[in-house]
Amino acid sequence: MICPKCAAKLIHSEGVWRCENHHTYDIARQGYVNLMLGGKVHGDSKEMVQARHQFLMAGHYRVLKEKLEEVIQSLQVQILLDLGCGEGYYTSGMSQYVDEAYGVDLSKDALKIASRTDKHSQYIVASIFRLPFEDKSVDCVTNIFAPAPIDECARVLKKHGFYVRVAPHKRHLWGLKKELYDQVYENETDVIKDERFELIERIKVEDIIHVDHHDDIEALFMMTPYYWKSSKEAAHKVASMESLHTEIEFDIQIYRKIEETVTKKNIYLKHGFFTIRSAFQNDAGQLVEWWNDGRVMAHAGFPKGLHIDEAKVKQQLCSDTNHKRLIIEKDSRAIGEMGLHYVGDKTAEIGIKICDLKMLDQGYGKQILSLLIQYLFEEEKMVKIILDTDLENERAQHVYEQLGFKKVRVNVDSWVNQLGEKRSSVDYELKRKHFKSYL
Repeated sequence: MICPKCAAKLIHSEGVWRCENHHTYDIARQGYVNLMLGGKVHGDSKEMVQARHQFLMAGHYRVLKEKLEEVIQSLQVQILLDLGCGEGYYTSGMSQYVDEAYGVDLSKDALKIASRTDKHSQYIVASIFRLPFEDKSVDCVTNIFAPAPIDECARVLKKHGFYVRVAPHKRHLWGLKKELYDQVYENETDVIKDERFELIERIKVEDIIHVDHHDDIEALFMMTPYYWKSSKEAAHKVASMESLHTEIEFDIQIYRKIEETVTKKNIYLKHGFFTIRSAFQNDAGQLVEWWNDGRVMAHAGFPKGLHIDEAKVKQQLCSDTNHKRLIIEKDSRAIGEMGLHYVGDKTAEIGIKICDLKMLDQGYGKQILSLLIQYLFEEEKMVKIILDTDLENERAQHVYEQLGFKKVRVNVDSWVNQLGEKRSSVDYELKRKHFKSYL
């Protein structure tokens, strides 16, 4: 596991997980660890968790659990990561056949149950779209009735690692659906279409279950999407049911990672008062504040701000693969951002914006840029770094040229800002032999 703040490796020690940068995360008395940064943790409610736990522990889906255990054994998995693990019903079964098992979910209530009943696995409060795991560190990722974070799966899986996805098959819960709806349709069954993965096996698991307790029927209803989508009339039907006879059908899809992928390697650079680090979802609020401020965004061409909302920024932070958003901190306080884009041929494109207006004209830009440029040349082995700036931003041009950037071209009237005004830009490039560091 890695630190969600700085991406350094986490070490288990005396009731905490700790990284080399002294960030610590307490292990709850039940055994799980919370690696979500800031904000309120969302996930299934206590009511939903209890309903699902009750139904699964009654053994109605035992056939799926047993088949998944067979799959994990056949794949000879050593390190397993279960995404959206809930109360650990499937995780605990699979964990018997691996050396290390991890379960990730947003619901603390679910992980309290999982950690109490399964001491072989480490359960983690985290987003499956921002996994606290190193690149290429996991043999197998399982994804059972949860969203498919395919980019993160590709990132954390080792070369030729396995991705096991479970989804409802065509007639899953057919009997329940007939009770709820006048017209019943088969479920759509789709597969992941991604060039980084090949589908190597598809297994249909089916059975017929008899649910003879009203509480179990209610619990089943609550753990399905129908609970949120059905009418009050349909809910009343469930409330009056004393028994249920239904098919269950599961679609197990087994994929193999087939090629090396572009990954989102987290960045954490520190020098003196300054830190440059990868942006995470909990930074979205700060980015929205900056991006919607016309004073901050004027040089970028948006003097009225972007008018963007936090949900969209979070989505961008999750989906970007070849573009990195970086946060600049001074004395642990966010003061600006940087962009980093790998454009190929060992070339990186960068950008910088000091967003805290009180921090402008303090001479910080050269130090911050030096820190990132040094990393790109020394660690990422880049041969060229490029950037551009507004032609009228003479202060920025002066800084870039002091660092060794060479002017490549002036693009006259090459773009139009938010006010409809034509603007000109200057392209710069920097090669290692010309770089002058100000660290």
